[in-house]
Amino acid sequence: MEVRRVPMREDFRADENAMDEAIDDQTMMIAGAAPCFPHGVIDPIEELSEIAVKRDLWLHVDACVGGYISPFAKRLGYDIPTFDFSLPGVRSITADLHKFGHCPKPASTVFYRDAQFHEHQKFDHAEWSGGRMITQTYVGTRPGGAIAAAWAVMNSLGIEGYSAIASRMLSMAKAYIADINAIDGLEVVGDPHITIVAYQSVDPDLDINKVADAMRSKGWLIGMSRIPAAIITMMSLLHEPVREEYIDDLKEAVVKARADAKTGSAEQQPTYS
Repeated sequence: MEVRRVPMREDFRADENAMDEAIDDQTMMIAGAAPCFPHGVIDPIEELSEIAVKRDLWLHVDACVGGYISPFAKRLGYDIPTFDFSLPGVRSITADLHKFGHCPKPASTVFYRDAQFHEHQKFDHAEWSGGRMITQTYVGTRPGGAIAAAWAVMNSLGIEGYSAIASRMLSMAKAYIADINAIDGLEVVGDPHITIVAYQSVDPDLDINKVADAMRSKGWLIGMSRIPAAIITMMSLLHEPVREEYIDDLKEAVVKARADAKTGSAEQQPTYS
């Protein structure tokens, strides 16, 4: 099976025209993110849905990061692009409970437009000497602890609880974005739809990787992206009480990175794990 990757638009969202052009008579599926992890922006799923319908293709939406905050953000009036089953081309959506569902790992969900699609997910083997074996995933025996914990968290929070958390997180992210954009040499990447905020250097004399090194030396856990070179902050409520400290440290990190501009490469380069 061949995976074809298409370029991003200038706003860091998938280029729907490039995706349409990359399709041929052997294509079986197209996919978009809601949002993508490196930039926190939601792909043009409405346009991808139109392509999927026109081409009679399966459209999968990877909402693993945003699936349990975006619907509540939209409910609160935030401008969240549509990415769900209200779009006729969307056939499946994944969303991780262990991210903004606030559940312990590992817990995730997959949704299908039609229940019959779920039948194709099952592993069903009737010819084994031990008897028929049916499992819903690639994994056979799974621990039940994460499932029980997810059930408890979701039933405890409910729609109102998730909405309240989303409200606090989105307000907090907006404040972080304003603070970061106010620092000379830094700029938030794109226009994040939820609470993943990436920021890059817009000063050729400021190495964002050295800013990251300086932040790590102050005890912060720093994520990085490669295209563009940027620091990624996947914000949670833990970021709420430390905003002032984070921004103060970031300002100092920028000063240190400028001072270290001629001391060689940064210690750590972007990786995802």
